[in-house]
Amino acid sequence: RLNEIDIDTGRRQLDLDLLRAELEEKKILNKQKPLYKRIWNYWF
Repeated sequence: RLNEIDIDTGRRQLDLDLLRAELEEKKILNKQKPLYKRIWNYWF
């Protein structure tokens, strides 16, 4: 019964290097925003 379970259907392949690069880019863009916008985005 366990050999009949399909655990691979619907899984996404993640490119971790690309994901890390996108997160780093978002951090850089966020640091360029004014302080009030960063605080607003943090709380809301």
